[in-house]
Amino acid sequence: MAWWYNPQTFVLAHTTSNPGPPWLAFNSAADATAYGKAHGGKGFSIGALGNVITGGLSGAVGATGTALTDLSGFVSALSQKATWVRIGEGVLGLVMIAIGLTMISKGTAVGNAAGTAVKTATKVIK
Repeated sequence: MAWWYNPQTFVLAHTTSNPGPPWLAFNSAADATAYGKAHGGKGFSIGALGNVITGGLSGAVGATGTALTDLSGFVSALSQKATWVRIGEGVLGLVMIAIGLTMISKGTAVGNAAGTAVKTATKVIK
């Protein structure tokens, strides 16, 4: 049974089969770990190749936890008054830009189309 080290994922495995590239073979866990540490990895030790529970996987779990925290923060922000005030300010700003563009381009084909759009938008807002 050989020790295998993956220099791309910094994972160490102990198995009888050759996992193939980019895995590197070593006679002992100490040799593989020393190689990993010397080449920028952490030399994580695991059991069989199928039990990859360290290195890249622990990073993925951390990233998933962060994503769930971000999602819960977003959902809780939807129930806060300040969030809706900001959304309203953004919509109002867009309406003001549309009105300004309409005023600038009055009498042109673009201005007439924008004027129709502003009238429709103000009816929806009311």
